[in-house]
Amino acid sequence: MRPNKHRTLIWSLFLLLPISLACQTQTPEQMVNELRGQYSVQSTSFLPQQQLSDASEADAAMQEGEEPDSAVTEPAASADDETASIEDTVDEEGFAVAEPQPMSILFDVVLSFDGHKPLPGLTLDIVHKDPFDKIKDTRRHFIETANLVKGDVLQQDFVLEDFNFEEGDQFTIEIRSPIPAEEQGEYHEYALMAGS
Repeated sequence: MRPNKHRTLIWSLFLLLPISLACQTQTPEQMVNELRGQYSVQSTSFLPQQQLSDASEADAAMQEGEEPDSAVTEPAASADDETASIEDTVDEEGFAVAEPQPMSILFDVVLSFDGHKPLPGLTLDIVHKDPFDKIKDTRRHFIETANLVKGDVLQQDFVLEDFNFEEGDQFTIEIRSPIPAEEQGEYHEYALMAGS
């Protein structure tokens, strides 16, 4: 009876050895891909805001008594330039068309962590879509997560700029995993884990 128990134990150890070795030889990239799966994100709201143009920022700086960023005086526009500018803001029927202004978006998200080992931070993917679900833009935003423990929920807001936002547009925020090797340079956590 006893030899059979020893034989079973030896076989169990023999079968577990490759799994143990596989865990030990995991690359930093594989580890990040695995750890990203421990998080979930929910977008609670987004708020479009009018983005200040360079001229508006210069006016605001002057009102506060600050020097504008650039002291270079722009040359006066010629008549040809003014005509071209007018043509750009008029449609085929001669009606004025408002030029789209870049918008800032204030995002509010809730990040949940259900793992044992947090990443130093997590990159979120923000996808901007029109009302017909066509992708207009994609962005990424990094959130620090080093202090999270299992079960933690983190509420975070952040602002991203220069969106061509129009009424009816929507945003989705997601955590992609795994990230293809050719895209990992755009996700800050891969560099942080590789250097640790």
